[in-house]
Amino acid sequence: MRYAVSCQHPDLSGQTIEPEHNIADTYPVLTLPPEVVSEIFVNFLPSYPERPPPSGMFSPILLCQVCRHWRDIALSTPPLWRAIDLDLQPTKSMHWMLHVLRTWLLRSGDCPLAISLRYPAHFHEPRAPDLHLSEFLYALLPHIKRLEHLELIMPFEHLHAIQGDIEMPLLRHLTFGPSDLPPDADEPEYAVLTLFANAPQLAHVVLADCFVPARLFLPWAQLTHLEGCCLYEQECMAILCAADCLVECTLTVCGLPDYRLPIPAAPPQPHLRRLTLLCTQSSDANHTAVLDRVTLPALRTLQIAETGSGAALLRSLEAFIERSGCVLESLRIDMSSLDTNYRAALPSIGTVLCRAACGL
Repeated sequence: MRYAVSCQHPDLSGQTIEPEHNIADTYPVLTLPPEVVSEIFVNFLPSYPERPPPSGMFSPILLCQVCRHWRDIALSTPPLWRAIDLDLQPTKSMHWMLHVLRTWLLRSGDCPLAISLRYPAHFHEPRAPDLHLSEFLYALLPHIKRLEHLELIMPFEHLHAIQGDIEMPLLRHLTFGPSDLPPDADEPEYAVLTLFANAPQLAHVVLADCFVPARLFLPWAQLTHLEGCCLYEQECMAILCAADCLVECTLTVCGLPDYRLPIPAAPPQPHLRRLTLLCTQSSDANHTAVLDRVTLPALRTLQIAETGSGAALLRSLEAFIERSGCVLESLRIDMSSLDTNYRAALPSIGTVLCRAACGL
């Protein structure tokens, strides 16, 4: 085997290297067995399930560009291609990214997969003609039984490609949501979608900003860890009513200042140990509307924002603790006006931390 050697190498300038023993002396890495080189390659990439970029530094493509020997080893090492990260920007070549997805999926062999497909939201401008975003999902379908970690942010109208009783036996971690708000529900193709219904190991879900629980049904009852962004109080409670096996839950709550719907109460949740209720800066959320409607006997850690008055939150906390019978070990109050002494009022809690609202 012959190797091209750059004449810029400080030790090789002016030399022509022909014998293989000289190559080995200069580049001893080339004498390593392929299986050892393969293991080195795998450790060069970000640790799975982190996903390397499709090009550039820390991409497996870089390993294919050194020499033919390394390229052959890289192409025959399926774990190098099992994690795929594609940011589907309309300004990029969609056809190239679709080719990357198809090619890497084939190269990954039988390995479990960590896939990220993200399409940006365009709230105030028409979506650029992008090509067939559904094609990315259809390319994934033949390999979907190998999915272990999935991040999928895509326009609502394309999600029908993965609805129904599709088997996903390995899927454990999901970050999911439409990239913009769903179209009018009166149109049949935009009705409620049932997704990931046959993913028995799915336990950890992160909901994207535009997730609408009324339009997207997930297997809530089996989830143990949930993070949700920009959910109305009614949506938070609807999810908590359905997700009765949660152990940890973080919800960013948004209020409805001009339009109120009835807020259901959730049945007691015997497993929930950590609850975090956040809010956006512009939100009119009322966290007591959630806290007053849950009963959490196993809760040990609570983080909540003081979205109304401190006195109102304190009353809600006292009623919640009495109703739940929980033994709180840690309580954190965000956006506090600092005019309420939670520590003195709740002496049974091990740690009470108050963080002042911005500017106080």
